[in-house]
Amino acid sequence: MDSRTASLLACLVSLAFVGCETSNRFIVNAMNAPQPLGNTRTFSLAAAEAAPAEESLIFKEMSRYMETALLAEGFRAAAPRTEPDLIIELDFDVSEPKTQVFERQEPVYINYPDRHVRRVVYVRNPDGSKTRKVVYAFRPGRRTLVGWDDELYTKTVYDKYLTIRAYASITQSDGTERSQEVWNVEVSNTNDNGDLRYFLPRMVATAMPYFDADTQQLQTIDLKDSDPDLLLVLSQPTI
Repeated sequence: MDSRTASLLACLVSLAFVGCETSNRFIVNAMNAPQPLGNTRTFSLAAAEAAPAEESLIFKEMSRYMETALLAEGFRAAAPRTEPDLIIELDFDVSEPKTQVFERQEPVYINYPDRHVRRVVYVRNPDGSKTRKVVYAFRPGRRTLVGWDDELYTKTVYDKYLTIRAYASITQSDGTERSQEVWNVEVSNTNDNGDLRYFLPRMVATAMPYFDADTQQLQTIDLKDSDPDLLLVLSQPTI
């Protein structure tokens, strides 16, 4: 039994006994300032220029997810009428549907039909002699896996993304202050589900470990619906 067949059988056994847990794959890229900025932990959320308006229901829903995640990671919401250490800007959206070509491997089988097998047997007679007889035995057909074929197919997919940018007020050498981006996290997903609201908490949960971090390179994350960070983010009521 080859590895593909074994994986298929394992999946079927899993489905039969424990069901199938949903998982989504995300690409994450995060960067932060090369120098630490001290205790820049209070924050206020804002909408990026291209994002939904801050007054919109979807932005308010996203804000609750983000506030839950930031508080869990040790950040603090700025008190009313105080200057936050960080302005955290959010941008998120889903693309128009597009067609993408994929490749998959399909099993190749050989089907052997039912057949009757002719056999010659010798039967011993009472006097010790042998008589030649022809008998027929039934052999049922069978299906045998002989390999795998590469097959191209098309699917309608949607790109979803979340970009989180944190800005801090930095004092310049001449004493003036300038807003500077100090860390960011970019999360994206491409699949056949175009429901942005479904993906908002999942993208936030994927981004959580990378607040004020540097991934050095793109990271591929498979987020399960049982992930503790996702359950925490989803614990807040939606609009």
